[in-house]
Amino acid sequence: MHSLLLSVCAGILIFVPGVFFAKQIASFLGANEIYLEMAAEYIYIWAAFALFQSISLTLQEFFRIDDSQMFVMILNGIGTAVNIVLDMVFIFKFHKGVFGAALASGISQLTMFTVGVVYFFIKKGRFRIQRFTVSKTMVTEILLKGIPTAISQFGTMVLVAAMNVVLLKYVGPVGVDSFAIISYVASFGVSCFIGTTMGVEPLLGKSYGEKNADKIKWYFKAGIIFNIICGAAMFLLFVILRKQVCLLFGASGEILKYASDNMWKICLGIPFDGITCMVSVYLYATEKTKEAIGFNVLKNLVISYPFITFLPALFGPEIIMFSFAIYQAVMVFIGIVICKKHQYS
Repeated sequence: MHSLLLSVCAGILIFVPGVFFAKQIASFLGANEIYLEMAAEYIYIWAAFALFQSISLTLQEFFRIDDSQMFVMILNGIGTAVNIVLDMVFIFKFHKGVFGAALASGISQLTMFTVGVVYFFIKKGRFRIQRFTVSKTMVTEILLKGIPTAISQFGTMVLVAAMNVVLLKYVGPVGVDSFAIISYVASFGVSCFIGTTMGVEPLLGKSYGEKNADKIKWYFKAGIIFNIICGAAMFLLFVILRKQVCLLFGASGEILKYASDNMWKICLGIPFDGITCMVSVYLYATEKTKEAIGFNVLKNLVISYPFITFLPALFGPEIIMFSFAIYQAVMVFIGIVICKKHQYS
């Protein structure tokens, strides 16, 4: 019940600023007069559905714990299908542009929420909604466990904001439009790593509870190896098919050339990101919460922004697209040092 309560609070915290300060948020993320209205419109619509998304994500965790992993996969498949279909309807048939894309995403989240709630009450699982007394201790524990992941998600916003500001300064709108395509491609890799970490985390936690050092090491190494292989495979795939991928997003002219020429530079950082994701999940699954928070703060807030903004000033605009891989490689080194120091035995 505490997690549901916190999910509602999180949804409201996103809803209020997103709906009432959409333009300010878009401006903070680097949108100039060319993109401000479109970005603000998307943020406004997305935030309006944030509460449903927040509760849906929490319910999915309940379903996983309750041995309903297959339903979670089906639920996400339903949401993705609804999003794709409504994107085609709103954008191509009714020509609603950014508003249509945002509305499609929002409705897909509402659909997942509705299906999830219905399943929750129909299925005879272990979880029930009931009266409870708020426990400060439990709220604190949940927040501490969730902070590393929250920082990681917030770090994506910092990364996008920094890249947009730098690209507008050194390259112009072509760079921003190209980065939008490249970031979507890179997010595919990040999604794979999220899946890996979500699968490894409970195994690490269980092994830690059993005080089984061998299992902890095995799952940790297996997760890292898997992420490196996936990251390297995606890097090669996007290098070989970079032009075709850009065409899928409707790129043409200068944007097609800039995006296809620079995609591999961003994707070079995907394998490193896979390693740092696994370091983070290892730390908080083995109750190294302070270290996990510190590592994620370094990775997503302290190191990323300076690297992205200062490296082009020192070495020129050619290094902009390499900055993601460079700071991820630095974080891999820091992660190795931290894991060596706090190795469970």
